[in-house]
Amino acid sequence: MTQNDSNQDVQRLSIPLTPEERESLRKLAQIEERSEGKTAQRLIREALDRARAEGKI
Repeated sequence: MTQNDSNQDVQRLSIPLTPEERESLRKLAQIEERSEGKTAQRLIREALDRARAEGKI
């Protein structure tokens, strides 16, 4: 799913992460040349797309 946030209503969510999870997210974001927020958003969207494809939601 590729959606442009400027074209939709976007809501903020605070997610607790362990220091190890935060560091992994930071490293992945750096590799992908994205912000941590955009990387987290992409990961969540991919997980939701998989859940929809599997009929979970």
